[in-house]
Amino acid sequence: MRPPQSTTPRERTTRSDRTGRPLVGVLAVKDLALAKTRLAEQLSTGIRARLVLAMMRDTVAVLHRSGAAGVVVVSPDPRVLAAAEESGARVLAESATPGASTRGHAQLNRAFVAGSTVAAHAWEDPRVMLVQADLPAARADHLATAADLAIGTARAIITDRDGSGTTLLVVDRAGELTDRPPRFGSGSARRHVAQGATDLSTLRGHPPWPDLRTDVDTLEDLAVAAHLGTGDHTRAVIAELHASGALSQTG
Repeated sequence: MRPPQSTTPRERTTRSDRTGRPLVGVLAVKDLALAKTRLAEQLSTGIRARLVLAMMRDTVAVLHRSGAAGVVVVSPDPRVLAAAEESGARVLAESATPGASTRGHAQLNRAFVAGSTVAAHAWEDPRVMLVQADLPAARADHLATAADLAIGTARAIITDRDGSGTTLLVVDRAGELTDRPPRFGSGSARRHVAQGATDLSTLRGHPPWPDLRTDVDTLEDLAVAAHLGTGDHTRAVIAELHASGALSQTG
């Protein structure tokens, strides 16, 4: 990892949660050339890149609206870093792995740890929310509620729509991720629970949170997000896909 492109003194923000401590969102985004490969048969590399950037921008924006003290975005792609900075996030340029043709889950989890380390140095004793960067339908009030429900737990997750993956992980102490990194990847919900995380998706009386559980890997996922309502950046790309007929098969 290279040093953050933005370097300022530790932020003593007044935007703290009910713990009296700041909550910082952390996102990890692939090289755009490798992003959303499950959509490669339906969408060109260029439109996939625009979609990834749009979803990331909307995810950063909703984290800011939810009351997060700040957001850190980690990526090896300068286009992602530029868009993240324009959206008000701190950025960390991730070194690409020589010879790597894909970004593995281990690399994704290392990026989350690196971003959390930046958060721990930039904010005073923060909680961190590791968030998948493809949650374009996420609502600010639901993110804030999830963060509140995670208070009192060492770790807490929200699962994806089928319950096997993890869309976000709240960690009470950013520094502990160095010794116990997150376990994002296929089947991550089970692994995170095995680490001691509370599954907020299964709490009785919790909101259904379809918006927080809809990460986008397929056109069907994107259609679900569109039905829920996305941020402005993703909405513009969806309009383009509708105009081209790419989303007609999923409504």
